[in-house]
Amino acid sequence: MNIRKIAERAGVSVATISRVLNHPDLVSPETRERVYAVMKENQYTPNWFARNLTQKQTRTIAFIYPSNDSTFLQAVADGVEIVALNKKNLVFLCHTNGTAEMEREYLELMVQRNVDGIILFSSRLPQEKIEQVAGLGIPCVHIGREGADTERKNCYINYIDAAAKLTDHMIQLGYQQIYLLLDSMLVNEADEIKEGFELAASKAPTKLETDVYVADRSMQGGMLFAHRMIQAGKMPRALITSSARQAFGVMKAARLAGIRIPEDLAIASMTDSSVSTLVDPPLTAVDRPGKRLGMVTARMLFDCIENREFATQNAQHVELLAKLAIRKSCGNRKFIYELFE
Repeated sequence: MNIRKIAERAGVSVATISRVLNHPDLVSPETRERVYAVMKENQYTPNWFARNLTQKQTRTIAFIYPSNDSTFLQAVADGVEIVALNKKNLVFLCHTNGTAEMEREYLELMVQRNVDGIILFSSRLPQEKIEQVAGLGIPCVHIGREGADTERKNCYINYIDAAAKLTDHMIQLGYQQIYLLLDSMLVNEADEIKEGFELAASKAPTKLETDVYVADRSMQGGMLFAHRMIQAGKMPRALITSSARQAFGVMKAARLAGIRIPEDLAIASMTDSSVSTLVDPPLTAVDRPGKRLGMVTARMLFDCIENREFATQNAQHVELLAKLAIRKSCGNRKFIYELFE
């Protein structure tokens, strides 16, 4: 079956079949339903790939991101796919393991595949490489604040604000010694978290004792950090981790050492997890709008794909704010926080 034979059996022209496939709103309902019925009867499936090449589109976009072991990144990917599916597009999910080399390889591969647009998450590539892609006419939108002073189009969560809120929550609970444990992989986010942490500490009513460390984002990374701190006698009174997995590792090491949470160690995380409410005590964390971030970014990308004038306009930046999920790992005793979480 081909489009010409379908036209003959439906008693219409080939041009009408084309309009039914590409612009069904321009065809009368009676004609449209007759064509659909003939297609179904003859089990005809349009060659979408050939059609898209004719229209100089592949109906595909790429999402290039550093890790696939994060609930947050999975939520972002879900948001991207929701918008792409509504636009009848497929998404290439490209996991780079946080390396610039794999990101470059994926980017070059997606250019060869002639995708219609690309989303880069916390890109580690130099600006020149990004400009090369833009020069090929492929729209590119970034997730992350980096490059916000360039002509990039960015969507990002304000980690400075989130870290400041979480640190201030610790301060309001009366802690004078607060340490920060950063993620060794997400360098750009780590810088923002550190900035927010130091900002809140500088505004504390009394001088705080603070320190900053770096570890792997995993439970093992948190456990190893805690073991070293315990053995050195340096475990702080309060600790903020970059990832919930780090926090879970610290909590396990603390229990093994007889350290009570939150009586001896208050702990909170810059990322939330589906397990955060199941651990004992439940973990206070920053609730980031991952799915919304993915959807907003994808919408901006499709705006660029569908409107080339918008794609070439000056930089566009969309900032999202996170909120605190206050639980009991920091010593909170106000049930109202958990009631309305």
